[in-house]
Amino acid sequence: MRSNHRQRVVSGVAYAGLMLLAAWLGPWTFLIAVIALLILALWETRGLFAGDAWGGQVLGTAALILSFACLAGLAFQQGRPYIVTLLLSAFIFDTAAYYGGKIVGGPKLIPRVSPNKTVAGLIAGGLGLWGFHFAVSALYAPYDPPFVPLASLRLGSWTADQVNAFVEGRILFVLILSALFLMGDLLVSVLKRRKGLKDTGAFIPGHGGILDRADSLLLIGPCLLIFPDLLSLTY
Repeated sequence: MRSNHRQRVVSGVAYAGLMLLAAWLGPWTFLIAVIALLILALWETRGLFAGDAWGGQVLGTAALILSFACLAGLAFQQGRPYIVTLLLSAFIFDTAAYYGGKIVGGPKLIPRVSPNKTVAGLIAGGLGLWGFHFAVSALYAPYDPPFVPLASLRLGSWTADQVNAFVEGRILFVLILSALFLMGDLLVSVLKRRKGLKDTGAFIPGHGGILDRADSLLLIGPCLLIFPDLLSLTY
């Protein structure tokens, strides 16, 4: 068990590190990384769509390509800080949700769709995400919205209404972002369960396939590219 956990941690950190490095180096490097992930993800869809009607396979493949294309498009449209923060948000949410569910346990979230996800895990993911964005907004915020909206944080000069508005905006922000991450995760879970699969593949040791690790990003790219002001409504 310890060996499996160590393998999961090492492979997860390696995957996250490579994606963050590609995003930090610029949109063209990130595009190359996304194309590589897309090729591997398309290979995994053989199992997810096996036996489906031709039209369903085409639709599913097109949706996957669109999702990855939108994620790459965000890097060109919004710039390096935006996409790096987005990736960090997804990694922190997934990690906090995983360990929160493992440590706390408790009621299952949607056992018929994803038997391992718990309510505690979802709450832990949301709290981890809220803490991350609050800390970044408070300590280092030279970037543009929606991820880091503050140039500085001077609570001593804020009124009570301003503090409340900031906290409420962060909570609403995290709820929207968490919902998009979760729906992407559940979408892949539905596709796996209909085929009786535990994982989409085995490209990432301890995690499964590319879609097992990148599922939380499947919906966030299209939503933020098509509706760029979606999250700015939260503050």
